Amino acid sequence: MEASKQIFIDSTFKCSPKDFYQVINILVKPNDYNHIIPICHVLMTNKSYISYINIINDLKLQLFLNQIKVDCTNIYFIHDFDKGLVKAIEEYFSNSKSIVCCYHYCKSLWIYAKKHQIYIKKK
Repeated sequence: MEASKQIFIDSTFKCSPKDFYQVINILVKPNDYNHIIPICHVLMTNKSYISYINIINDLKLQLFLNQIKVDCTNIYFIHDFDKGLVKAIEEYFSNSKSIVCCYHYCKSLWIYAKKHQIYIKKK
């Protein structure tokens, strides 16, 4: 299997167990394979920057130890729209490219517009 250059990070709240805030799913897409493979599921009790740092630091350690076959020279991270996660990725993978998932970006815009009562008037 050829080394991957794409890492997907997605969090969900709906299926997290009772005592946990969210579940983080980390997946890779090998370059020579048409499927995305889950490599890690993390149960989180909060959504703090420190929690994200711990996850990203451990991910980097596993990649460095070559437990997961990923080309660390130019990784693309595709992820949720979360400032703490983005900051942690940029801190620990400075040569990577961070891409916010279009769905999550649009969803966050919609939530912001509703919160601030921003509406488009129909003519």
